[in-house]
Amino acid sequence: MKLSDLKKHIRVVKDNSIFTHGLSVGNHCVIDGPINSKDQLHIISHAHQDHVTDPHIKNTMGIQNGKMLSTEPTKKLLRHGAKHRNIIHDYRFDHLEYGEISKPYIEQGNIQVEFKDAGHILGSAQVKVIDPEIEFTIGYSGDIGAKVHTPIESDVLILDATYSNVYEDGTNFQRDLVFEAAIDLVNFAINNEINLNIVGRNGILQELLHIIGSETELWNINKNVYTDKKQIIDWVNTYKDYPEKGNQPKEIFNLMDSDFFHGDGYINLMKLKKEKKQVINIFNNSNDAQNIGKKDLILNIDNSPFQKIQSLDELKPQKNKYFYNLPLTAHETGESMYRYIEMVNPSVILTDVRSESNNDLELSKNIVTHFPGIGSWTTRELESFQYEPSR
Repeated sequence: MKLSDLKKHIRVVKDNSIFTHGLSVGNHCVIDGPINSKDQLHIISHAHQDHVTDPHIKNTMGIQNGKMLSTEPTKKLLRHGAKHRNIIHDYRFDHLEYGEISKPYIEQGNIQVEFKDAGHILGSAQVKVIDPEIEFTIGYSGDIGAKVHTPIESDVLILDATYSNVYEDGTNFQRDLVFEAAIDLVNFAINNEINLNIVGRNGILQELLHIIGSETELWNINKNVYTDKKQIIDWVNTYKDYPEKGNQPKEIFNLMDSDFFHGDGYINLMKLKKEKKQVINIFNNSNDAQNIGKKDLILNIDNSPFQKIQSLDELKPQKNKYFYNLPLTAHETGESMYRYIEMVNPSVILTDVRSESNNDLELSKNIVTHFPGIGSWTTRELESFQYEPSR
């Protein structure tokens, strides 16, 4: 299969951000990007905003009979924080279970879609598109986590390359060691009655909250928990609804009942601190956490896991002695990505990134070396490809 064959059926759909773009598959669907007519199905792989934005949703809702499709948890997570919260009830927003093949979408060229668990965040999906107008199947990995057990089966695989250059072999980081360090630091805060701030992007943040609840007594002994983000609470509550899909035992999140969080609690927070009572703050942004107090312990999930961690002693405080960066990601990294390629076993791979890095180019070259039977290009090469004029 040549790049010219792929160009006929796959293209990058741009919007106004360098960090978001969609992938048009055939003439009848766009994955993680805006559609332009009711003849296209808007497929959403997961709820992070570099894959779906409010303008994307508004655009689809503005098209008469425009259709969206995701997993049910993604649909619910999108309701939280979206300006168009009524989408959860909208008859034009379908959902599909993992492992099921959708009905044929008649108005969208009779395409069918299959989702498999991507292991990234709750509801995240690998996407397979079956289009009767295309002679081969096309799959999109989406943002995949390190523990994908059931890959999609497709002839052409569009592969996310965000952290393809990160290896969990000690040269960069070891995920289990970072979680172990976080548990030790939380126990230190408990034993010394130090105020604790936990910071991270939704998804990996909920995973860390679950592990803290599983491995420490924090949620049992302290109910003075504050957040200024209702979305954090909403995401926790959605994770509670899907314990089997989020891999989070429900009883852990049940400790976080509706009275557990205190939204917009800054005044009460200051009162508790004056009374020298331990408080816990949960944020999405580390800048917010730094304003709380210099002697508070801050655990900041760093979504770029490049800090080298080979032992707990190497997790050094940053900025001040109580500020710790936790190099964690919900993305698949180097060696597990190659295992994923082996499981899918496609004929062709298109590597893709949603940043200004060159990881897609590097991974594409490595695929050619490691898998000489697989054709490999990047979506950027696909985008810039020009057909040679016929003679």
